[in-house]
Amino acid sequence: MIEKDEYPGKNNVCGGALARKFFRDLGLDYSVVDKRIFGRILFFPSGAVDRRSADFDSVSFQRSRFDYHLARSAIDVGARSATSSAVFRVALRADCAQAFFRRVGTGNVASVNADLVIFADGPASLARRQFGLGLPRALDRMALGMIYELEWKNNPVEHFEFYFGRDIVSYGYGWIFPKKHVMNVGVACLLSKLERNVRSCLDYFAWEHPIASRRLAGRRIVRSAAALIPLAPARRIVRERVMLVGDAAGLVDPLWGGGIAYAIQSGRIAGQTAVRAIEQEDFSTGFLKRYEREWRRSEDGRALSRVYALSRMALGLSSIDPDAYIRLQRGLVGISSSKTFGIVRKIMKSLSNVPQSIDRLH
Repeated sequence: MIEKDEYPGKNNVCGGALARKFFRDLGLDYSVVDKRIFGRILFFPSGAVDRRSADFDSVSFQRSRFDYHLARSAIDVGARSATSSAVFRVALRADCAQAFFRRVGTGNVASVNADLVIFADGPASLARRQFGLGLPRALDRMALGMIYELEWKNNPVEHFEFYFGRDIVSYGYGWIFPKKHVMNVGVACLLSKLERNVRSCLDYFAWEHPIASRRLAGRRIVRSAAALIPLAPARRIVRERVMLVGDAAGLVDPLWGGGIAYAIQSGRIAGQTAVRAIEQEDFSTGFLKRYEREWRRSEDGRALSRVYALSRMALGLSSIDPDAYIRLQRGLVGISSSKTFGIVRKIMKSLSNVPQSIDRLH
């Protein structure tokens, strides 16, 4: 593992949440959990508020602790790690892949040889620049998110809050996620629809929004950070001796911007494929495409494909109805992502008063 930061997760920009069942099924360590979350509240411009807790069971955590724990778990079973080391080039040779990295601080250059390389380096992956894999450079395939962590020692909040409205961002939402001693407060907006500086959007949400600001007034900022969020699955995520996972492969929910579960699941499948490749000494593109096919056939892969198609339709409708994204989110409340496109089509028809436009998009 070659990690550019001092430790994995140190500078992640993320709400930090997972379904408790997912956490449990993967055998993840509950010591990294900050809070158990029992509900959510969604605020819409119409004034509609949705409160659901009967079947809602999630956990919140700090990505700095969560990612560090995962890395330590790998090291405990034999992985080797180089931190504060930024990879700047990967050379594919006949007998190996060679990764060159620069030590942060000293600038010293080193390299390591391996049978294959798995890129887990986010939406601006080195694999895109070197091999043409990963995400396209398109403003309507990427969002910009920013967070504040606000100090709130031993806060009693046990639910997530989501805020929709073009006063916050024109195509996205704001959120408040409780941790044990801080509130993770953030906004995210599709880059092609971002009308002002993202910090201005976050400042309005945290300090001026008529509902959110009342909860956050007077809280001290202990951390702020911003990052790009991919909102489209990449078409190519493998080649000889190379695989992409998580954000680098664009495996993020394009409506909510959440990607932790997809990153873990794609990493699991890529890891299993890597083991088979090593056992059979076959690192060809054709062999590694097993990972790509298995991901796309998985329950998560199929769900992501459906949601992505839905998000593209909503984006198309937004040129007719500026509130298309908000109407979609309101329509999806309580609807499982595993529902068929028959339900999706009904939801899409509720987004606009111009039915013929939907037929054109289909």
